[in-house]
Amino acid sequence: MQADFDYLATLGTGEVIIQSRSHDDSIWTVAILPDAGPVRYYTYDHNAHKATFLFTNRSKLEGF
Repeated sequence: MQADFDYLATLGTGEVIIQSRSHDDSIWTVAILPDAGPVRYYTYDHNAHKATFLFTNRSKLEGF
């Protein structure tokens, strides 16, 4: 799992939180909680080691 967290850390600064995982552990829902700014949500394909951006929790705060 260290390789997964190392990759997820490249998505942005902040704490990486695994929100949920599929039953077969192939797809994760991940949140990146920065010190300043909105929370960014991703799906992470564990088998392909690839994240896809979903949304931020407060889009009006992007860039601040």
